[in-house]
Amino acid sequence: MERRHLVGSSAYNNTYNEVWGFAADGREFAIIGSTAGTHFIEVTDPTKPEERFFFPGKAKGQSIIHRDFETYNGYIYAVCDEGQSSLQIIDIRQMPDTAFIVYDKNELIIRSHNIEIDTATGMLYTFATGGGSSSYSAMRVYDLADPVNPVFIGATMYSETSLPDMCMMAMSATEWPI
Repeated sequence: MERRHLVGSSAYNNTYNEVWGFAADGREFAIIGSTAGTHFIEVTDPTKPEERFFFPGKAKGQSIIHRDFETYNGYIYAVCDEGQSSLQIIDIRQMPDTAFIVYDKNELIIRSHNIEIDTATGMLYTFATGGGSSSYSAMRVYDLADPVNPVFIGATMYSETSLPDMCMMAMSATEWPI
């Protein structure tokens, strides 16, 4: 992989800002967010980490503080909390050989602080989200029946201070006041 110069955020001087992980074909990968985008680091041998893939974020640079990731059905879902960003969906079904972006649009999400996926129901929950049909929502719900074409279900402004880091354990979309 090419060596890139990464800048720290202007708010905290943090270059890296989120870690997620998954295993594929007996190998382990860390997904790390940075001010530039999403890095896939193979950590199967933790003494020799190797960046395998990099996907630039739609928004990048010193204004970026936080990205967030979730995995579902062979895809990584990636969001950014700052700037004119997007929802990125990265196909990891052919890992460790390849990964590629299959969706990178800001029609549904321009920015979001956190995401969670209820894997039992295939629902994507986004928190502190901007863009799409409304300018801001404390929480939004999207159906992932087709994992590369999320469908907006609803949104709520309910308790924006308590929602951003909520975990959606076994809760269906019908239980939310949306």
